[in-house]
Amino acid sequence: MKRLLLWVFICQAAVANAQTLTLERCYEMAIDYATLATQRSLQRSLSTSNQKAVAASLLPQADLNMQATYQSDVIALPISMPGVDIPILSKDQYRATVDLKQVIYDGGYVAKQKKVMEHSLLVENSKLDISLSALKDKVSGVYLGILLTDENLKITRLIHENISSNITRMEHKKAEGVVLKNNLDLLYVERMRVEQRMIEMESSRALLLEMLSSFIGVEVTTSTIITLPLVQINQKVDSKRPEYQLFKAQLKELDAKKRLINSKNMPKILAFASAGYGRPGLNPMNNDFASMFLAGANLSVPLTKWTLTKQEKRAMATQQQLIGLQEIDFSRKNRSEILNQLTELNKYQKLIQTDASIVAKQEDIVASQEQRLLNGVITSTDYIVDLNAKKEALLNQKLHQIQLIQTQIAYNSLTGNNP
Repeated sequence: MKRLLLWVFICQAAVANAQTLTLERCYEMAIDYATLATQRSLQRSLSTSNQKAVAASLLPQADLNMQATYQSDVIALPISMPGVDIPILSKDQYRATVDLKQVIYDGGYVAKQKKVMEHSLLVENSKLDISLSALKDKVSGVYLGILLTDENLKITRLIHENISSNITRMEHKKAEGVVLKNNLDLLYVERMRVEQRMIEMESSRALLLEMLSSFIGVEVTTSTIITLPLVQINQKVDSKRPEYQLFKAQLKELDAKKRLINSKNMPKILAFASAGYGRPGLNPMNNDFASMFLAGANLSVPLTKWTLTKQEKRAMATQQQLIGLQEIDFSRKNRSEILNQLTELNKYQKLIQTDASIVAKQEDIVASQEQRLLNGVITSTDYIVDLNAKKEALLNQKLHQIQLIQTQIAYNSLTGNNP
């Protein structure tokens, strides 16, 4: 009695200490481990830095320029006047200046360039959302694979226990001369086959656990409890797939690029100033070192870029048409897949309604066949056929339940409503 209580205590402690995983928790860990959140943060930071760098071009620009030259000839007056000393300029000349520039009007180029960067960030975020959705699909596939394997193992172990129990009972019957040795040997062989299937399933489960571990970055052991997810669906919602957000963001990005191209043809106004010291100064006839200063404004009007920008805008329009066609194709495919999943949902719901009745009937049949086997009325082969039919009924019941959940998750994924 003490040993039994100790064993129960150990089992309870093991269950209490066992790791429990839910599908939602696996999603969270997989996202963290895949660094998708970090990538999103870095992309946002990069976009902010790039926008600040572009905006900096509107700030005053100052440059220090120094120059020393030697030239083969200089300006000279080929005349001589009595009483007038005409200076001869030196062939070596020097100049140091501080030059200032300030954009007064850039045609909206910087503002439109920042808009392009903002929309580019939305495009990258949409791509991350698509990667996130694909990651969730992979995680749920492995997770449900583990659940299905667990149910298969449970049923197979139950069948193993049934066969072992009947072997024990038939050994007594054999001693009494009621059961033939051949029937008993058939049960032994069937039990070994069941044990082989259990080994295969345990190996498959171990592989699935390793795959799940690789997705979530945490070791999932054989003692980990994998819980059955509860999934809610709404069949009346519109699709919120991230691909639609990507198409929308790409179109807006191209619109922003078009406006940026238009700004290239706008006039540009620039103010400038320069102060310095050198020889000669601004007076080319003075050969002495002198300080200098000048200020002014510059107006630049592009005259030959219209053809180039026209071609660029035409290319943008073609890209927008391609994106529109891609969205149409995706929408058709997505709609078809959603309708298919709705059909599957209806199918599994109907199958589950009849599974319980089939299992109950098969259990009654096997119970009856067990008694007939022990009484020597039927052979072990007959019994094994009915036992396998019971196993198939039990497995189908669990399989349909998990397939229903799998279909619900797939439906939510296709409509963009996965948690």
